[in-house]
Amino acid sequence: MYGIYPAKLFGRVAAFVLDCIIIFVTLVAFENLVMSKISNKVWDYDNLMKQYEQYQIDYGIAYYDEDGNYVSVSDVSDETWDAFKSNTDIQKIAAKISYVGMIDISVDLFVGELIAFLIFPIIFKDGRTLGLKMMHMGLIGTSNGLRVKFWQVLARFLVGLYAVESVLTVGLFYLIGPFGLVIVLASTILMFATKKHLALHDIIAGTQVVDLERTIIYDNPGEREAHAAEYAKEKEHEEEKRRQNAMKYSQNSEKIGLILPRDEDEKEKKDK
Repeated sequence: MYGIYPAKLFGRVAAFVLDCIIIFVTLVAFENLVMSKISNKVWDYDNLMKQYEQYQIDYGIAYYDEDGNYVSVSDVSDETWDAFKSNTDIQKIAAKISYVGMIDISVDLFVGELIAFLIFPIIFKDGRTLGLKMMHMGLIGTSNGLRVKFWQVLARFLVGLYAVESVLTVGLFYLIGPFGLVIVLASTILMFATKKHLALHDIIAGTQVVDLERTIIYDNPGEREAHAAEYAKEKEHEEEKRRQNAMKYSQNSEKIGLILPRDEDEKEKKDK
């Protein structure tokens, strides 16, 4: 059927889960193979963690068991925690650990989302992620209903998904805890509430996810208009064929109606 049909919500969720699996695998691999080495070389991250753990042991907040495992103490008094947190040296180390951790997760997320939301769409040449492709969904521009441009794919990934929905969410989560998930929650609500099922990153990039089983994606207005004209012509031909069939059926019915009375007259004559 000719038209634009938004992708079903279940399909969108399934596609996003598949893309998140790609992001997670890429993120873990990059962290272990690359980013952890960079963090140690630039910021001496492992040594910072050892210093922080040693401070916790000195304050009785943690200890090493017989097997050498680092174990946190559960019943620490408020006085001990206050003394631990008020130590300026510990504050500096904790701040640096948080700073390095934020950089680590930001870079890891960037690489993971780069693969899922930019590299795959470039490979497929149509803006689709692997998840969207597997769920038979496509991507169009909301302003013109045509195939997305590269700048839209880039904006969707770099601004919408990475900067706003990932890095900003991580930063807010670090500052205010679970309330930092408000951006992701807002994006989800928008996807369920809007008529076209537009998430926040779709609104930012001017994109819409559509059902490819019912939607045809065009490269330019001329192609769409040509197809619309062809579609209208086919519909007109089908309507004309339907009218002709209806006329034939009507004519046959009239013939049958003329014959039946004669048969009835002959039957009456025989009965007499």
